[in-house]
Amino acid sequence: MRVNVGASTLGNYIQNTREPDYETLKRLASYFNVSTDYLLDYRSAQAKSSQEDELLRLFRTFTTDEQDVLIEQGKLLIAFKLKKRKSSDSMISNGSTG
Repeated sequence: MRVNVGASTLGNYIQNTREPDYETLKRLASYFNVSTDYLLDYRSAQAKSSQEDELLRLFRTFTTDEQDVLIEQGKLLIAFKLKKRKSSDSMISNGSTG
């Protein structure tokens, strides 16, 4: 897919001296496989940070099977953090500094 934006025009977008019209914005979003909100640095009311929005954007690009793998990896990471925290709390309550 071609975006049909000249190099100098694109440079103006990057330097914030010019903004794309709506149709160009949609073509850019499609070309880069991102939302127009992402290009506009707009965060949804539900997201607490741009990283959270980015995580959701990435998640949506994966297949259902890939999403399942990511969810399981997230659960494992949380379990690891909890185990590490419990171990640390146990050492503190036993008077050990590790």
